[in-house]
Amino acid sequence: MFSDSYVGVIVTINTQGTLYFAYTFSPTLIVQTFSGSHPQHHTLTTMQDLKTVALLCAALACATYAAEEPSAPAQYDFTYAVNDPSTGDQKDQQETRNGDDVTGYYRTLDSDGYVRTVKYRADAVNGFTAEVIR
Repeated sequence: MFSDSYVGVIVTINTQGTLYFAYTFSPTLIVQTFSGSHPQHHTLTTMQDLKTVALLCAALACATYAAEEPSAPAQYDFTYAVNDPSTGDQKDQQETRNGDDVTGYYRTLDSDGYVRTVKYRADAVNGFTAEVIR
């Protein structure tokens, strides 16, 4: 979703070759307009034309996108496992998230035959912590 702030641009040229720009910026709803003569063949012929186009591009670049915040804390349970006898690839992972708290582990069979397990936790207070068990 877009935030309450946006830039809208309208460009029109009337039959006499007058160029009209209008742009808006919300939520305060500032509306500004510009009009001026423009050659009928609609090419950029003056420095003012270039400045006007640059202003238009700058206005469009100011448009911002704000991701919609979730209405509830994130929650999920995730598991993954591989056991491929032909390659010897053995590993699994489990992770649970409840809001800002994430806990989980992953295990893999090392090339020397030992299983390595990494248990981890991440939260807002302690950050990411991990324990490696072999």
